[in-house]
Amino acid sequence: MLRGRSVIIFFLAGMTFFGCRGLGPIKGIGHDLTGRYRSELNHWTRQTEIYNNFNLVLSLAATYQSGPFRTAHAEEYARVFGLKEADKNKRLSDQLEAADSAYEFLFSVYVSERRWDDFETKGSMWNIFLKINDKERLYPEEIVKLKGNDAVNRYFYPYVSPWKSIYRIRFSKTPMKEQAGIVNKMPDGITLVITGVQGRAELNWTFNASKEG
Repeated sequence: MLRGRSVIIFFLAGMTFFGCRGLGPIKGIGHDLTGRYRSELNHWTRQTEIYNNFNLVLSLAATYQSGPFRTAHAEEYARVFGLKEADKNKRLSDQLEAADSAYEFLFSVYVSERRWDDFETKGSMWNIFLKINDKERLYPEEIVKLKGNDAVNRYFYPYVSPWKSIYRIRFSKTPMKEQAGIVNKMPDGITLVITGVQGRAELNWTFNASKEG
């Protein structure tokens, strides 16, 4: 009887041993943002809130898609997705061309009332414009609402969440370049303004020789 039990125990032990080997975890490599990309993201991101009678109306985080930021983003994207050198260089070239043609922002926003989340619609309750050097004013050429649960945006912009809406807003630089004295001249600063009956928010970026716009 004891011998029979020993055989059963040995058989079960063998099944467990070989079973564990067969069902072992498949290991992968998780990605974390590099220090350089995180530094550029922090440098070009601004956050603000609007309160009305002590009640939160709007919470906003926006990243200006500057040349240096787009460069860091292209490199991080190439690293994460394992792009070939030619594809990486093409992406970088496209990004720098986009930075040269427009002031572009990605912003994530929470509003306390769903009906106030209408930034991309004609006749929106919000007016959005960009001030250049606190003088000239540009209005959006394009406002696009993106998918809030997009895993790619949530990775590259950690302030994005499923409870916030994401927008990409673009202001063409062409009108500024057509004005005398503006061609090839970098502004001292830009201010993204979002204003309406519920309040006003301003996000400011100032430039220097080491951080081009």
